[in-house]
Amino acid sequence: MKIKIWDLPTRLFHWLLVLCIAFLVFSGKTGNLFDWHQTAGIIVLALVLYRLVWGFFGSSTARFSDFFYSPSKVIAYAKTLFKRDSDRHVGHNPVGGLMVFAMLAVLLFQGVTGLFSTDEILVEGPLYELVDSDTADWLTGLHHSSSEILIPLVVLHILAIIFYRVYKKQNLVKPMITGDAEFPEAKQSEIKIVPAVYGVVLMVVCYLALYFGLPLLAA
Repeated sequence: MKIKIWDLPTRLFHWLLVLCIAFLVFSGKTGNLFDWHQTAGIIVLALVLYRLVWGFFGSSTARFSDFFYSPSKVIAYAKTLFKRDSDRHVGHNPVGGLMVFAMLAVLLFQGVTGLFSTDEILVEGPLYELVDSDTADWLTGLHHSSSEILIPLVVLHILAIIFYRVYKKQNLVKPMITGDAEFPEAKQSEIKIVPAVYGVVLMVVCYLALYFGLPLLAA
C-alpha cells in the first residue's frame, strides 16, 4: 500500500540542506565562491531553525516525538541492523533518528559560531563586531573544527543510504523525493500530514527573521 510519509516542507528542507552543505564544504575547503559562503550558512541556520519548530508542530513523521527513542529501543534496533528482514519504520528508525539529532546539533553549532567568525581577509560574520578579537578567533576556530565533525556525519549518512538500498533492499531516497513509500500493513490514517503551506511559510519566516534580525542585533 502506497502512503504519504514525508510532507513537502520536510522534503524541501532536506534537499535545500543537501545543496547548501555541499556548497559550504566546497567553498570552505577550496576558497572558491567564498564570498557566498556566509549567505549559504545563514540559509542553513534558517533551515535548522525551521526544522526545530517543525519538529514540534509539523507532520507526525517530522515530529521529534516520532523518532526520539529510548536508549533500550536504539540498542534493540541496532542489534537487528544487519538482518535483511528487520522491521521497517514509517518515519525515521531509532538509529536514523539519532543521526537527525546529531546533524541538527552540529549544524546549529556551526551556524551560530559562524555568525561571529572571520577569515581575516574578505568575510566577517554579521555579529562579528559584538565580540572582541580573541573571542572571535576562538569562535572561528570552533566553526572550522566543527566542520570536521559534520563531514564524517554526512559521509556516514550517505553510506547508510547505500547500505539500506543494497543490503536491506529499502530505497530511502525515493520517498524523500516523492513523499510516498509502500508499506504492506500501514494505514494513511496513522500519519498526520500538515498542509504544506504552513511549513513553507515557516521556512520563509525563519529566513527573513535572520536576514532582517541579524543586522538589527549587530547595530
